[in-house]
Amino acid sequence: MVDLWFFLAFLAQYISSIINVTVFDIEQSSENTALIMDYIDNNIWFIILPILFAPLLEEIIFRKIIFGQLYKKMNFFLAAVISSSLFSVLHLDFTFTLTYIAMGLVFAYLYVKTKRILVPILVHMAMNTTVVLLQLTVDLEDLEKQLQEYQNAAMILIGG
Repeated sequence: MVDLWFFLAFLAQYISSIINVTVFDIEQSSENTALIMDYIDNNIWFIILPILFAPLLEEIIFRKIIFGQLYKKMNFFLAAVISSSLFSVLHLDFTFTLTYIAMGLVFAYLYVKTKRILVPILVHMAMNTTVVLLQLTVDLEDLEKQLQEYQNAAMILIGG
């Protein structure tokens, strides 16, 4: 079941990315993600913040506390949009407001559907882990290309 929930979150992120690119002409390079990756590049132990601590704290604050209180007083959609908008503002990456709101809506849905805060926490962790690992993979591929170029240049210089 967790794989279905992860797929739902991934689908929401994918659809919001398509809208960002096709409707708003926004490139898919988040300043927030770039900043986090810079921190990870400087200290690999920083990787635990976006993978473990941020999802845990964000889901408790934005889904369990904020959404939970709003949901007691209003319908699901309005409570989810308000808490998801606040979740978006926290990230200070306003270009990707739609993406953060889409993710927040999915996490709120999972919280209500399962009645367990652990589910959106785990899905959020899985999403962040996927993004971080993809970013690390992209960086590693760029590094490999650069190393290959340096090796080729060295071979030309030394006549090999």
